[in-house]
Amino acid sequence: MALGTLALTAGCDAEKDLMVVEIPEKDVAYEQLYILGYSVSSYIDGDPFVSNTAIPMDPTDDPNVFTKRVEMYYYKDNKQFKFCDAQNDWNKIHYIVPESGVIDGTSYAYVEVGENANRGTVCSEMAGNLRDNFWGIREGEDGVYDIAINGKTLEISVTLVEKKEQPFAPEELYMVGDGTPAGWNISSPTPMEMTSPQVFEYTGPLYAGEMKCPMQVSDKWEAPFIMPKVHETKINKNGVAAPECEYVPTGNPDSKWRIEEEGTYHLTIDCSKGKNDITIAAEYLGEIVRGPELYMLGNAAEGSFDSNNPVAMYYDEAKGTFYWEGPIYFADKNASSNNANKQFKFVNRPGNWDAVEYYVPENADKDGFIQTVAPGTHKMRMTTWKGGATGVDAFWGITNGADAIYRIEVDLDAMTFTMTRTGNAEPQPDPELETELYMQGVAGKSGCDSNNPGVQLERVGDTHTFTWEGELYYTEEENNRQFNFITSKGNWDAVYFLVPENGNSDQYREMIEDGGVYKMKRIKGAGQPLSASWGIAAENNGSYHLEVNLETMELKVTKL
Repeated sequence: MALGTLALTAGCDAEKDLMVVEIPEKDVAYEQLYILGYSVSSYIDGDPFVSNTAIPMDPTDDPNVFTKRVEMYYYKDNKQFKFCDAQNDWNKIHYIVPESGVIDGTSYAYVEVGENANRGTVCSEMAGNLRDNFWGIREGEDGVYDIAINGKTLEISVTLVEKKEQPFAPEELYMVGDGTPAGWNISSPTPMEMTSPQVFEYTGPLYAGEMKCPMQVSDKWEAPFIMPKVHETKINKNGVAAPECEYVPTGNPDSKWRIEEEGTYHLTIDCSKGKNDITIAAEYLGEIVRGPELYMLGNAAEGSFDSNNPVAMYYDEAKGTFYWEGPIYFADKNASSNNANKQFKFVNRPGNWDAVEYYVPENADKDGFIQTVAPGTHKMRMTTWKGGATGVDAFWGITNGADAIYRIEVDLDAMTFTMTRTGNAEPQPDPELETELYMQGVAGKSGCDSNNPGVQLERVGDTHTFTWEGELYYTEEENNRQFNFITSKGNWDAVYFLVPENGNSDQYREMIEDGGVYKMKRIKGAGQPLSASWGIAAENNGSYHLEVNLETMELKVTKL
């Protein structure tokens, strides 16, 4: 079919006859096609759905036909493959997706094996008809396949090369959730012990709350998990309501066990029969046997305000008291402005903020309350958000000029602590400002590998200000983790992250808008909310200029 016609004249001679030239249809529809989805995960390091890193398909003798050999394994969300015409931002390219047959309630159509047995359609954000759909396989069709697409006719051929089971022999398994000792600290989950090949056991406390089982230690939720087949499957004194588990290699769809009754449990998760026959058993052993433990939060506690990662206090067995000793600075140079002089409070155990008990000033009556204290004995009270209770977020602080080394000794029976000055504190050095800055998150496809960050911000002269320009678009990927920053390359637990000042969990997202100025804080180490980030609402999608000032610890956002 002709794409159009063009009328030509010779020079400006109006008396010359018009010559109509037919513009033929393009002989080659696409110079190159790319494939993305679970089927190409073996080719990539990162997210298989990112168009910027889509995998080039192989050319053939026919310039319109491209092929790729892939491995497809059935997952519940089943997004095996679709195509795109460039490696670029999702809103700047065209996709080739199933023309029809998408299963209700899903994002995929079943692929049919055979020559030209599937047909695609072109869609794009630019045309206003974008569809985030894929081809998927049926359960039991795992294997190696050759995929061929004719970019001109949009006919897709799929050939089974070899039936193949996905390798599944886990060597590690962990627990995470507010029902576990780890809380929701994905960077430091509670380990289970492999007691025989692919059989994992745990004996210890479980708390009222939720639980799921990551298969590796990472700072990502989009990773392999063992989960219950039915969300909110109950675990209580009677055991597990249903033993069936599910291998979820992508972390999605998300389901969790519900610990109904706190106690000491023995858990067994058996993966030895393969990914399609995983089971869990739970035995209630009795009430939790609590050893003496108490923890600190605040500026004095290495700057940790995350109840999932408090600082452990020492236990004096002879006295039955807990103690800590170290420097406390009134104007802590590492503290964010909203945490100024929040020096310490106590928490009974590591855990999610609404699953633990805190010890705060006796007369604390509102969030943000700070009682300044001097050496002496001071009364405290317990507060909590457990079970829907309304707690109070309060701390003890010191007076201006009282920087020193202190010993703090806590007597839980008397509900008091005694504070003793034991020496002079060395002057606190100014934080050394960095000369490099990198981005982490989905913005700019920067990724989450702190050893190899995908985006480096541009430094403004010899200042400590850095800039970046690019596209920001709402996405459920990484839970809309658009960006935060790291100040150097290195292992995730050894580099400094710059995150929103109020970020208190890995799930925290501060939504940015045009003209916004946002305060940041600097954090490091396991248990910290390293994935706390800035996000964006869908209605604010677009091109942005970011300016990061390490001296003022501010992020300025301008929409272009």
